[in-house]
Amino acid sequence: MYKVAIIGAGNIAGIHAESYKYISNTELVAVVDIDLEKAEKMAFEYDLHAYESFDKMVNSEKVDIIDICLPSYLHKEYVIKALKHEFNVICEKPIALNSMDAVEILNEKKKSKCKFMVAHCLRFANEYNFLKKCLENNTYGKLNHIKMFRHVSMPKEMEKSWIFDVNKSGGIVMDLHIHDVDMLNFLLGEPVDYNRYVSERFVDSIYEYDDVIATAEASWRPQEKFGFKAGYDAVFEGASISCTNGEIEIITDKNCHIEKIDDLYGETVEEYIKMYCDEIKYFIECIENDKETSVCTAEDSYISLQMVLN
Repeated sequence: MYKVAIIGAGNIAGIHAESYKYISNTELVAVVDIDLEKAEKMAFEYDLHAYESFDKMVNSEKVDIIDICLPSYLHKEYVIKALKHEFNVICEKPIALNSMDAVEILNEKKKSKCKFMVAHCLRFANEYNFLKKCLENNTYGKLNHIKMFRHVSMPKEMEKSWIFDVNKSGGIVMDLHIHDVDMLNFLLGEPVDYNRYVSERFVDSIYEYDDVIATAEASWRPQEKFGFKAGYDAVFEGASISCTNGEIEIITDKNCHIEKIDDLYGETVEEYIKMYCDEIKYFIECIENDKETSVCTAEDSYISLQMVLN
């Protein structure tokens, strides 16, 4: 049984905490947040011990895994601190906000015997792995073009939060756009050329590969009722595959159908949480079997960071 402490008690920490309910060989034991009231609220919900500092938690708990769900500008500090304490570490994306911090993390990871993974959740999402298999198996022939998109509601009042502070979050490219940039890295590797157009709330990128054009767009919509829309539109020689919010539509010359993908959870787990369960399960398996996190290596995360920064 692996004992886990979550560092951070914000929204993503709640999603991670919920995911551990479905992972049988882990026990979530503690939550840390500088805002002790937030930590205590999560602790009450999940029956945990609450702490206001990492050091207090380390001195009081015996844990095996640190799950970092902090604002992006704090990732480097706490990843390195956790690795130095010889904990296995899973950290929310991005790996860091700049190349120098990311290199420090990579160097610390090389010195450590523990496992480290950045939680690029789309690499564990069924609808994106379906697309990857189509590419690998040449199911519909050559890929000609792919468009990735990610749009979320971000009302005006959110502009006062740390997300809108580019020095803390990296702005829209780090908070939102990096998901799709990392997926392009996962599917196609590094591009040969690119262009990006970005403002505070919107970003559009074009990535050129040897024989594929890829575009990616993201936005923070000011309308509260907009909700969330994300997915892809992939044009192969033999089919067009479109996906929005997990629903996959395949159009060929002969027919049009909705693709149903089996998963381990069915309707017992809410759809949005499944990829988080799968990424954490995968990380635990890597610890158990002492194997590299090959689906999402630290070096992969560094490349995706570089693609966004450049």
